[in-house]
Amino acid sequence: AYAWYNPKETHRISDSVERIHLTQTIAQCIADFHNAGLFHGDMHVGNILCDTQDESNISMYWLDNEEGKHYSTLPKSKRIHDLAHILRFTHLVPKNEQKIFWDTYTKHSKLAENEVEKLIQQLMHRTNRFWKKKNIDYSWD
Repeated sequence: AYAWYNPKETHRISDSVERIHLTQTIAQCIADFHNAGLFHGDMHVGNILCDTQDESNISMYWLDNEEGKHYSTLPKSKRIHDLAHILRFTHLVPKNEQKIFWDTYTKHSKLAENEVEKLIQQLMHRTNRFWKKKNIDYSWD
């Protein structure tokens, strides 16, 4: 999944259709993971193994799951924790792909619209604090 956030000049996946499909697949995989009540604990693109049989068939596997836990319903704090970890790299992802990620995640997340808005606000606050500590200038526009 590192190909998702590699800087444009080093994209291993340069075809925009393939990158969009990878972005959607990552987002849907994370939404399905959370919908199943699963918490990863260290969710970042380095812990996602992608097997691309062909452009239309991408299988995703989660690595480094020792912090993981299964809940009957995933607590909001655990969802935020996982998403905040995956978002640490999105400042390197083109804005249009970030929008595709969020549109796909929210479509598949089974969250109500007001829950999505609250989630995004909390994630913005948490990731902005992270980026500020790392001296990374990034905005969510």
